Amino acid sequence: MDAPTVVALLALHILVSAGLLHMVGRAMADGGGLRDFAAGAAIFGAAYVARLALGLTSSHAVVVLLDTMMVGAVLMFASGMRGFFGRGAWTRATVLRVALAFGAVQALVLWQGGAAARHIVLNVALGLGYLTLAWNAARPWWRPLPGAAHASAAGPQGSPQGCERTPALILAGLVCLLGLATLTRAGHIAAFGVGMLYSGAMSQAYFGYSSLVTMTMCPLVLWLVFRRLTHQLADLATRDALTSVLNRNGLEDALRRHFGQRDGATLAWLVVDVDHFKRINDRHGHGTGDKVLRAVARSLMQHARAGDFVARTGGEEFVIGCTSAEPGAAAGLGERLRAAVQALLVPAATQAEPLQCTVSIGHSAPFAALADWETALREADAALYRAKAGGRNRVEGPASGQGDGQGCATAAMRSKAAGSPVAAQWG
Repeated sequence: MDAPTVVALLALHILVSAGLLHMVGRAMADGGGLRDFAAGAAIFGAAYVARLALGLTSSHAVVVLLDTMMVGAVLMFASGMRGFFGRGAWTRATVLRVALAFGAVQALVLWQGGAAARHIVLNVALGLGYLTLAWNAARPWWRPLPGAAHASAAGPQGSPQGCERTPALILAGLVCLLGLATLTRAGHIAAFGVGMLYSGAMSQAYFGYSSLVTMTMCPLVLWLVFRRLTHQLADLATRDALTSVLNRNGLEDALRRHFGQRDGATLAWLVVDVDHFKRINDRHGHGTGDKVLRAVARSLMQHARAGDFVARTGGEEFVIGCTSAEPGAAAGLGERLRAAVQALLVPAATQAEPLQCTVSIGHSAPFAALADWETALREADAALYRAKAGGRNRVEGPASGQGDGQGCATAAMRSKAAGSPVAAQWG
């Protein structure tokens, strides 16, 4: 198959992929990454079509624009990968500035060095762009986002899911090899001139592999999307929509997983209840109440340890599975969580000063069998009632009267001690 036919098929496939990715991206609420991929594919395909119209070996000045479009398209691919994995896509203005800077250099190269120099620079730029794309596809697996390392018995949270690993790494490997092949192509042009661009075994091998990558890139990206959507559907069944912690179904799954995977593992329950939550809703509205619940859930997740799991089981009630077998671990975790929540400052629409939150916590004794979880939960509930009766903003254990937390303090006293704005007292 001759070079123009191969390039025409590449262009057609890229443009079809662009349309498909654009439609899928528009249907997704967080489809910014896909939309960047689609834009890059459309630009790349258009550049190939224009190159065919001019002639593959043309040295017309407009080829500088087409080279700029191709480099910009690869940058859009890399930006889309960054956006897909939550690392922040580059702005279109940034991509445009980099592409225009390349175009200015390319125009100078064509003017001073001729066609061979232009093709060398183009292939070096494209090769580096492909390697950048491969890096952004593979990077999340050894450089997770800040805070993404926290895991629970329900699985990783806040990081790319393990189910996306395989398609992402396949994509990274294919594009990395394409980048290396493109850099090698630049070296061959430097050594043998532009005559080998579209003829000979090296050219056929390069375009053959480029066709393979082009044909597999779109399915791999859609595979990533499919795996993510599948995981999100599972999350809808196991996670609370408001706070993103586990719901009752997710809590039961985490509990079964905990005892199913660990021989002799012990667990203790902590039941956390926001003090005077009804008063918050009545005084400041349900919107502020939702903010409080989200803030409390985030604080519980941030201060729980790897292996612990957090669930919302009622309106303002949370349950935490403490997975440590060490004596006093549940009491220590409860006190740490209580202090972390007490330090929260939540904006309220009804007043200028932020609200402060306190929680009461009851914990159970450790238990080592799945059959004992309901008994232990009742024990933690009873401890929670004692914490409420004892003044709130405290931690109570299973032994009656043995509180581990501190008594209730007014918000004004806490604010004065911490030097923070005066906040409303919750409990």
